[in-house]
Amino acid sequence: SRLGLARGCIGISSSSHRFWPSPENPVTSICSVSPLSIAIPAGAQPPLVLDMGSPQCPDIFEENPGLVFKILGLNAVVQVLGAILPGIYRPECQEPQSPWLANQGSFIAFFNIDRLLPLDEFKKEMDRFMGQARSMQPLPGLDRTELAGGMEWEWERDHERDGIPVGPKHQESLEGIAAKLEVEAPFGDYEHTRF
Repeated sequence: SRLGLARGCIGISSSSHRFWPSPENPVTSICSVSPLSIAIPAGAQPPLVLDMGSPQCPDIFEENPGLVFKILGLNAVVQVLGAILPGIYRPECQEPQSPWLANQGSFIAFFNIDRLLPLDEFKKEMDRFMGQARSMQPLPGLDRTELAGGMEWEWERDHERDGIPVGPKHQESLEGIAAKLEVEAPFGDYEHTRF
């Protein structure tokens, strides 16, 4: 979904696998944690990027039926967009099963904002909305307010400036792969950046 940000587009993507509902199982079993991502550009503010797995259905129907229905609805939409629409249920995509046949589908769409509203105007409104939202009181225990994608936007800028942090186990794994491939791992050149 983020691929459209630099081109002034809203991106929506989802993915899901083939799932056969069974009458013996509760309807909450459709909650499959399939991914959904929506990216909306802004100007000076971070883009709004919702990137999540559709949530599992908690066992709280009696206490909060509305929340359970919303979670079921979100999972059903992701299943339709990410599996049914891409056609992974079509007969030619099913039998015979083999490691080479897909059990996963994807939906990717981009919307050109300029077709609906001038992009500069949209980005100004996004900056206003995002700036005002980020100035609100944070959630309990947090020192600042961020919306979806804000932390990732900041981390990306930090990583461009300082490099991507690599923990000791990850570094060891990468050095092992480099040794197998008989290439030099560059970590020694950046030892001075360790923190």
